Amino acid sequence: MDTKNKIKHFSSNPIAKAAFGVLITVLLLIPMGMVENLILERKTLHEEVAQQISREWGQKQILRGPFLEVPYCYTSDINPDKEDNAPKTIGRMIFLPEELKIVGDVQPEYKHRGIYKFVVYNSDINLSGVYRKPNIEELKSSNQNLQNKTLLWKQAQLKFYISETKGFTNNLKVKWNQDSLGVFPELKTVKYSNTNNTRSFEGFACDIDFDADKDNHFSFQMKLKGSKEIGFIPLGKFTEININSPWPSPKFVGNYLPDHHEVSDTGFSAHWNISQLNRPIKQAWQSTKSPALDKYSFGVELYEPIDKYHKSLRAAKYAILFILLTFISLFFVEVFTKRESNILQYILTGLALILFYSILVSLTEQMSFDLAYLISSVAIIGLITVYTYSISRDIKSSVILFALWSILYGFLFFILQLEELALLAGNIGLFIILAVIMFTSRKLSFKNLKKDKEPPVIPKYVIADDKGDSL
Repeated sequence: MDTKNKIKHFSSNPIAKAAFGVLITVLLLIPMGMVENLILERKTLHEEVAQQISREWGQKQILRGPFLEVPYCYTSDINPDKEDNAPKTIGRMIFLPEELKIVGDVQPEYKHRGIYKFVVYNSDINLSGVYRKPNIEELKSSNQNLQNKTLLWKQAQLKFYISETKGFTNNLKVKWNQDSLGVFPELKTVKYSNTNNTRSFEGFACDIDFDADKDNHFSFQMKLKGSKEIGFIPLGKFTEININSPWPSPKFVGNYLPDHHEVSDTGFSAHWNISQLNRPIKQAWQSTKSPALDKYSFGVELYEPIDKYHKSLRAAKYAILFILLTFISLFFVEVFTKRESNILQYILTGLALILFYSILVSLTEQMSFDLAYLISSVAIIGLITVYTYSISRDIKSSVILFALWSILYGFLFFILQLEELALLAGNIGLFIILAVIMFTSRKLSFKNLKKDKEPPVIPKYVIADDKGDSL
């Protein structure tokens, strides 16, 4: 059998063609891996641009404060028999508010850099609260060196810290009792008492006149910008926080979930009530022995449920399944319509399926994922349908294949839109597809598939001479 007849015999053998389809599916994993690497590369580039925008605009903001810092002096009686043998030592005490209320409105927006975009926010934060005179006896019992201390209330300062001061966008004033006070920059290095680690914080401070004989009320408004997340630390003996935003998909993070929240397509609102019992932090400490506060932080992230690169990568994970199902549909249509497809058709169809994912990720960088998916799927389904018809010239089989491929890509799009139910929906869909394949193949038998077409019978002609003898 010559080479031409061998190829013809292979093309007409369903079993050989099915095995070749499986082989092509496995080999196509190589270019599919290259496409997945391309998606990951574009995703990494997008993250680098996002980090650059975040650094320039303002990164996630964690609000720390307010803190009341009061200097103190005390006399150490080293030798009471000598006069003036009592040097004064200066230190600072940190006090937390009795009540703290934070009301915030977070307005998200997208910042664009070339073909990439990244969500940032502007926020309007109102803080108010009350400081009461601390229990002096408790302070004395906490440290023996402070037995004879004197708190210098008239030299007190109110301090507040955030993650990045570039986030401030307004001329900030602090209302202390009836006074409106200006602020000045503050940079503080804190040494944690439990780990001996140090950390620096940026913020603002203002000089206040603390009245130790009554409640002291404070309030101030901050216009603050940041990226992705805004967080808080519950420093009040009782802390109440209310946050509102038009962002439709918040992700609550950190040590405390909201007591109640509402989320809809038009935005969300969240409310927290946190008492001193929920966070084991003392209401006062020496500035040199600060507790670690960040572990009690919490907040809300402007979460994007499934970004375009994540969706493209999820779609690529289904590539081998879709290539195999496409070849199965070609195989069954060929068997039942009794037409033959050449090997090249399988190879080129597989390459077209790989191209779908590359087109998809390139289009998602220019438009919404849904529109990009529609254009990519219509282009690839149309291409392989027209190509199939140009070979078979069979309108019926081409329409059947078009319908099957449209259902497959529609099913994939449906799965990509889901989050929590994606795995369940995918398994239900695959179960139905497998059931259809099993039902369709019930009349096929290995014996029938193994039969090749019988070669045509060439009649033998006998030529006789005039006497009737054969030549």
